[in-house]
Amino acid sequence: MNKEEKISLNHIEELIEQAKNNYSVKYTDFIPPSLWPVVEKKLSSSDFIIEKIILNQFCEYGILAMHPEYIEIFESDMPIKVMKIDILNQTDITHRDVLGAVLNLGIKREKIGDIFIKDKEIYLIAIENMAQYIKNNLIKVKNSPISIKEVDFEKIKDFTPNYKEKIISGSSLRFDLVLSKIFNLSRSDVQRLFLNNKVKRNHIITNKYKSDLDEGDIVSLRGYGRFKLVEVLGTTRKGNIQIKVNLFY
Repeated sequence: MNKEEKISLNHIEELIEQAKNNYSVKYTDFIPPSLWPVVEKKLSSSDFIIEKIILNQFCEYGILAMHPEYIEIFESDMPIKVMKIDILNQTDITHRDVLGAVLNLGIKREKIGDIFIKDKEIYLIAIENMAQYIKNNLIKVKNSPISIKEVDFEKIKDFTPNYKEKIISGSSLRFDLVLSKIFNLSRSDVQRLFLNNKVKRNHIITNKYKSDLDEGDIVSLRGYGRFKLVEVLGTTRKGNIQIKVNLFY
């Protein structure tokens, strides 16, 4: 856990205590995926509800809502806005382009949730008190003019980001082997990327290239892409292990 994550976790713990002591409703900013394993250990209390809120099954960033059992919260209460961004020319836009444009406005990362892109549809989730600022000041992405408007949560509840299903096979589920197969790299190049802290497993940097991957793992290789190991399909006649991955783009 780095310094920023420790500060975020301390702030979350303070909000939880404030909500409990005052029997009030509190919401956090967006929590990064690397912190969720720690935060989820706190999601239970005998007389208090602490729940994770995400808007879509593909969301990696979410907020916490903390409230007494006798107070019910509704979707309309959540301090989150969804914005649809329309690119006004034919430029191809990536997640990095959108995030970079928003952060260049001086907005902190924890105020921004997930960004979904599929074909020409772009949706940005943000904390409510930043939404109007973004609407007023975000006028271009990657030098392309845009239009931006708020939309209902329903627009992204069933939204599926772009991904390509890929079937690969290898002698094992060893991490460096799987990466080399997916991204067409040599094992030595992959190991070098591990040692240079370019690999994340379930949002946490790792250099354990000899470890085996598991179903459900989300892996990102900086500069190359990201995928989810969806299913281990079985063993081929030659004794290789066959797996199915979703390669996001």
